[in-house]
Amino acid sequence: KNPTMAAKEFIVLGWELHVWAFIIAGVFAALACLVSFYLIYKHLRNYTQPYLQRHIIRILLMVPIYAVDSYLSLFFHHYSLYFDVIRDCYEAYVLYEFFTLLVAFIDMSDIEDKREQSVVNNLSPEQKAELDAAQQELEKRSSQRLSKHLRPPPEETPLLDVEAPSLNRRPSQPGYDLSPGTAAAYVTEPVADEGTAAARARVIEVLEAKPRSGHPFPTCCFPTFQPGRGFLRWTQRCILQFVVIKPIMAIISVILEPLGYYDDGNFSPKRGYLYVTIINNVSITISMYFLVLFYHVTKEDLAKFKPLLKFLCIKAVIFLAFWQGVLLAVLAYYEVLKPTRQWTTKNVPFHRDK
Repeated sequence: KNPTMAAKEFIVLGWELHVWAFIIAGVFAALACLVSFYLIYKHLRNYTQPYLQRHIIRILLMVPIYAVDSYLSLFFHHYSLYFDVIRDCYEAYVLYEFFTLLVAFIDMSDIEDKREQSVVNNLSPEQKAELDAAQQELEKRSSQRLSKHLRPPPEETPLLDVEAPSLNRRPSQPGYDLSPGTAAAYVTEPVADEGTAAARARVIEVLEAKPRSGHPFPTCCFPTFQPGRGFLRWTQRCILQFVVIKPIMAIISVILEPLGYYDDGNFSPKRGYLYVTIINNVSITISMYFLVLFYHVTKEDLAKFKPLLKFLCIKAVIFLAFWQGVLLAVLAYYEVLKPTRQWTTKNVPFHRDK
């Protein structure tokens, strides 16, 4: 192929196409890092729920790690495999962190439900009657507004006029009781981190209270099971295996590549890429399935935290990025992707996720 013709073919506004790729990738990588660090900064400035926020911050760090790895791999594509070791290790860690965040959500929900029940039980019969009447009035007004398709103004929200414990006073008002067990403490007191063992025990209690559960589509034909201690243990194991296998496969790839036995993108049985890809695929599928199964069982407990979009983001980054890489490697292997003056089909597997 004529190099001059190739250069002219891939020049846009005076710059070659790969230069535009560097610029566009750099801009979006910088934006991704700025947004992520801003969110992390906001969490640290308002670090009121460390029991939950520490997991969220660790998950948010995945975005800048991916962005920096991708941008460095574009410039130094011959070393992309080595950059990806750090990314792969953190990717596996983030998946387990997300599972831990779901467990923390369930634990916090259980604590709040018990605390709310404790507050209600401590009310006098007159206060309980007044609370029930206020809730019924609130439900009635909400139903009337919905029927009229009106949005309720904030000033019309009824306040509960309960003297002790106070449910509607502010900290600056006299008689505001912050002692444990009061309604005020329920509203303002953050959930304490009582340790992994205590949190695990509460989550097991929540799971054991549930009826037998089936599997989500398309594995709904699998036999039903009883959620409980065994289900939580197997879920942890099946997610943790990806945390172990993914870094091991990344290290094996780094070892085999200089020896000439890896050959990224080559599906030949004589090369290590095929076997590493199969093992990674099986591992990530098992891990993702048990994460979906755990969400399927606990979705009612997690509903107030709205974790579905968070889960889809994690799944898209990890699962879809993996299959995107496999697809591009297949297209390069069968020469569907044509070489250019700057990039060859051999380069594609090295930065297929970028």
